[in-house]
Amino acid sequence: MGIIKKQSVSQQIIEYILGQIEEGKLRPGDRLMSEREFAELLGVSRVPLREAISALSALGIVESRQGEGTFVNKFNPGTVGRILYIYTILDDISAREILQTRCFLESAVARIAVVRCTLEELEKLRELVEDFEGKYHMFQKGDVTEEDMFACDNLFHDKIASISGNRFLMEFLKAVRKPVNVKLSETNSKEHLLEAFEHSMEFHRKIYEAIVQKDEDQVYKLMFAHVTDIAEAVENNRRRNRNADGANAS
Repeated sequence: MGIIKKQSVSQQIIEYILGQIEEGKLRPGDRLMSEREFAELLGVSRVPLREAISALSALGIVESRQGEGTFVNKFNPGTVGRILYIYTILDDISAREILQTRCFLESAVARIAVVRCTLEELEKLRELVEDFEGKYHMFQKGDVTEEDMFACDNLFHDKIASISGNRFLMEFLKAVRKPVNVKLSETNSKEHLLEAFEHSMEFHRKIYEAIVQKDEDQVYKLMFAHVTDIAEAVENNRRRNRNADGANAS
C-alpha cells in the first residue's frame, strides 16, 4: 500500500511541474526552488519530490547542477530521440508508427525545400548525393561501416530539412531517424543492408533531380516513396528476425 501511495504522490508532483511549465510559470533556464521549499509548498516529503525530479531529469525536462540547483531545460532533440528509441525497444509497432509520421512530415518538408532551395544549397545537395554513392561502393568492398552509411544518409535528409527553414521539424526528423536506423541494422545481413542502401542511393539521386527541376509534387511523391521503402525494409527485417527466433526455438 505504501509503495502505491508513494508513486501516486511522485506522479502528482511531476504533473504539477509539467503544468507550471505548460502555463509559462516555469520557463527554460528557470531554477526550481530548493528541495526544502518545494516540499513545504507542495505539502509532501522530500522522498517523492526527489523521485519526481529524478524522473523529469531522466526525460531531459529538468537538469540538476551540482551546487547550483535544478533548472528547467531547453528543448533538446537528443532527448526526443532517446525517448522514441526506448519506445521502439518496448514495442515493435512504435517504429512503424514513427515511420508513418515521418512519411508525411518529411515529404512536406521536402516540398517546402523545393521553394526555398538556393543554388548554393543545390550544390551542397549534389555533393551529398555523390558522397553517398561513393560511400555505397566503399561499403560494398568493406571499406566503410554501416554506421558510416547511416551517417551519410542522415546528412542528405538533414540538409533538405534545414533548407525548409523550420527548426522544430528539422530537429524532430533528426531525432526520429536514430531509432529507425537501429531497427534497420539490427541483426541484418550485409546483403540486406546493401539492398536498403542501394534503394536510398537511387531515391536520393531522383529527389535531388526533382528539386533541381523545381517539381514540388514529384519531390513529395519521391520522398514519400523513399520513407515508405525504409518502412518496408524495417518490417522485412523484423519478420526475418521473428522467423529466425522461431527456428532457433524449435
